Amino acid sequence: MTRRTFRYVPFTIVQDRTAEPEYEDRCVSGDEMECGADNAPRPVE
Repeated sequence: MTRRTFRYVPFTIVQDRTAEPEYEDRCVSGDEMECGADNAPRPVE
């Protein structure tokens, strides 16, 4: 029989207020096929 040790460390997830939001678009045409058009991530203007 093998033993396992689990250790838990308290942590918090917070939003980085210094980071600028950015968005990326991708074109899809249905469930089976993508149209292939996309663009690089862009900052919010």
